[in-house]
Amino acid sequence: MSKKSIRSVVVWLFILTLVLSGCTGGKKPPIGFKPGSPALYKVGDGSFYMRYAPAGTFVSDDPAITASEELPGAVEVSEPFWMAETEVTYALWKEVYDWATHPDRGEQRYTFRSPGQMGSRDTESAVEPTPEHPVTGLTWFDTLVWCNALTECYHAEHGQDLVCVYRADNGSPIRDASDDFSVLPDLAANGFRLPSSAEWQLAARYQTNGAWTPGSHASGDTTGPCWTEDGMGVSTAFRDYLWDWTNSGMSTQPVGTKDANALGIHDMSGNIAEWCFDDFPSTGWFKVLRGGSYWSDDPKTLQLGMVAQRGPFIDWDDQGFRFAKTL
Repeated sequence: MSKKSIRSVVVWLFILTLVLSGCTGGKKPPIGFKPGSPALYKVGDGSFYMRYAPAGTFVSDDPAITASEELPGAVEVSEPFWMAETEVTYALWKEVYDWATHPDRGEQRYTFRSPGQMGSRDTESAVEPTPEHPVTGLTWFDTLVWCNALTECYHAEHGQDLVCVYRADNGSPIRDASDDFSVLPDLAANGFRLPSSAEWQLAARYQTNGAWTPGSHASGDTTGPCWTEDGMGVSTAFRDYLWDWTNSGMSTQPVGTKDANALGIHDMSGNIAEWCFDDFPSTGWFKVLRGGSYWSDDPKTLQLGMVAQRGPFIDWDDQGFRFAKTL
């Protein structure tokens, strides 16, 4: 084989490796990128993975997505996106929080309503939360502002052209969560952001065989529902995928320690309830939370089709978030 032929083979092997293993640093995925392929990001002393979620249409039994009284209804997510592999840990939250609130940032210093909490537990729990537990006790506003901070922090460290999603009326990135504010999301921006309720469900329901996990199941469990009206036919495996009151020791648990779903995403059911960007239909102010939490003592609240609503200023310690990113 000639040297020219060898060089060609090496180049094609390199391209194939990128396609099969996933890109790093948040670059746009190459042609043929597979659902669930990972992308690794490093921020300061921490790191996290995101998973590629394809566009798709599925049938939802959730009125918070369809905004229709005639259910089930079809929901379309028209563009692929990245979804965080796990809920945001306290360690990652604190890494970005400390960078964002440092006095050296001057007029671009960030302000939060809540400093965040290392996990959460009942007063009678013997579990001691660690930095790998999800961050809790955050308002919806805190999560939006932190996503902007992560975008700017990553951009500053790696020099990549990431653009903040959440902007004020004057077009500048929102950096203050302490006040009520109107949000003008730039959904074409490639910075980090909260998922929409539709994106959250797509990432939770996706299966590799073209089917979609029913709304009565826990994310990842295809064997049966986690709850039924008469208690019959309930899956015996659903707690392999989630933490609830029964198996958590009355506490949050380190993220990513339960089985992942088909996209390689963990804890979409249980551990903590997760903020989405959307307004809850008909309220005009309350925001959507999904997934249930370790506080759930009734599996009914862990079903994928269930949705909670809370005011954006609520900072209860059973709630946190994961983030998404436009390609």
